[in-house]
Amino acid sequence: MISYKKGCLIEAAKAGEIDCLLHSANCFSTMGSGIAKLIRENFPQVATVDKADYRSPIERIGSYSSVLVNGITFINLYCQYDYGTDYRRFEYGAFKRAMDEVYRDFSFTGKRIGLPMLGGKLGGADSELVKAILDDYTDQGTWTIYYL
Repeated sequence: MISYKKGCLIEAAKAGEIDCLLHSANCFSTMGSGIAKLIRENFPQVATVDKADYRSPIERIGSYSSVLVNGITFINLYCQYDYGTDYRRFEYGAFKRAMDEVYRDFSFTGKRIGLPMLGGKLGGADSELVKAILDDYTDQGTWTIYYL
């Protein structure tokens, strides 16, 4: 089950309110806008791992990278091949494939997972469709979407 909370996801991470932070990212390691920029500015290790990924951008789409910072697992979901706002960049199939990998590799039992409205603002995604896909993965842990 997914709940919604008005508040800043970055502040929730800093306050220790979450154990895991998932967000959507493009495959070019920019982390230059939206929540990705705030993550890069506040938790630079996440951007370092993103930039250190040896895979080409096309090999990243539909996968993820992760790093543990201050007890929080940050997961970059590669759901957008590139960036821009001139058309919908968020790819639903890539999101599902990335979540399949994450769900295979991590246990969320007893964990508090925080995430933004994935792809909803800059990526151009339909938040209801994203939530419908995400619902397939929320049987473990407590999932909270933070919004401002």
